[in-house]
Amino acid sequence: MKRVSEILEKTIKKMPNSLKIRGQLIIDAWPDVAGELIAAKTEPLFVEMGTLYVRVQDSVWAQHLSLQKISFINKLNRKARTKILKDIRFQVGVRSNKSCLNQHTEKEEENNWRDMEIEGNELTAIKSALCELDNWPELRGPMEKLIMSQKKWIRWQLKQGCDACLNCGMPVYPGHASKLCSCCRS
Repeated sequence: MKRVSEILEKTIKKMPNSLKIRGQLIIDAWPDVAGELIAAKTEPLFVEMGTLYVRVQDSVWAQHLSLQKISFINKLNRKARTKILKDIRFQVGVRSNKSCLNQHTEKEEENNWRDMEIEGNELTAIKSALCELDNWPELRGPMEKLIMSQKKWIRWQLKQGCDACLNCGMPVYPGHASKLCSCCRS
């Protein structure tokens, strides 16, 4: 009998944006792993080719966090249940509170990403990617909900004005001169 973690890992690997999903899991884990104080002074930007880019308040914080890099990498990989993270680069800059990927405004409340519609072909692709979970009905529902939420969030980001990657259509993180997402650039 296969373990649930093996089935989930295999299912995620089959998905068209598996690297992006894993990268987002790393980014989402940053505040928990870094802690409240460090999270308030930093902003995880994106994951590219196994490297997490984090904006920090100043060079003192960049140096301080660089000394803890290995610990952060291990904790982030463990928290996100992945092994893709190999390095962290700390970049000095001002935290962007108006980034299209993480802003929380009245406009967001008016146009909630959860209200976005999933098209028929996307729904079909999601269901076919999850076909291996037919023997695990308790996993199929939560995984389908997770993937559909991701699709809605991506669609909402694009509607809010994020540029779409020229290759795959995923949102391009703010601050990149390239019109390709981090996965397509690598």
